Amino acid sequence: MSSWVRVAGVNEIPVGQCLGVSVEGQDIGLFNVQGNICAMDNVCPHRGAPLSEGRLDGAQIVCPWHGWAFDVLTGKGGMDPGRCQKTFSVEKRGDDVWVNLGGTA
Repeated sequence: MSSWVRVAGVNEIPVGQCLGVSVEGQDIGLFNVQGNICAMDNVCPHRGAPLSEGRLDGAQIVCPWHGWAFDVLTGKGGMDPGRCQKTFSVEKRGDDVWVNLGGTA
């Protein structure tokens, strides 16, 4: 089921930066990788850290608490490829970023 929601303005997420948002009870991290905005579950499965407060290195976000890393394009864990974060489809509509809460990228 498709459920598109406006989550931010494009200018709120500069290239190489992250933004955490809470939408309909879900914590979502937005990540700007070379102009491509990606969305992923923002809660690290290790200890619950907000991943959007971590360091974005290319397409990899590094958890600010214990260094767990995830590919923001696929959600796959760098330390444990079997552990994946939920990803969300993203659309830029004019100056707005929209996320599909009902489906993955």
